[in-house]
Amino acid sequence: MEKLAEKISFKIADEISCSEEKREVIEYGIFAILQTAAISFLVLLPAYFFGIFFQTASFFFGVSLLRRLSGGVHSSSVFSCTVISI
Repeated sequence: MEKLAEKISFKIADEISCSEEKREVIEYGIFAILQTAAISFLVLLPAYFFGIFFQTASFFFGVSLLRRLSGGVHSSSVFSCTVISI
């Protein structure tokens, strides 16, 4: 996921001719979007197959909002962050 975000950010930075610092900000944003999409997919897809999609989605987004407002959970690696979030 990190490599993909890096590749995309380099392509965007080349297109808009921005500095390295701005490219890193773009990379961070892309990584955050990719990680959020992956976590949502890994939580909501099984819920759909078990027939509890709407209950899971409401709980998932409610907890996500609370985590966002409280500062979230910080871990030492991307993998552990993803596991904690799921």
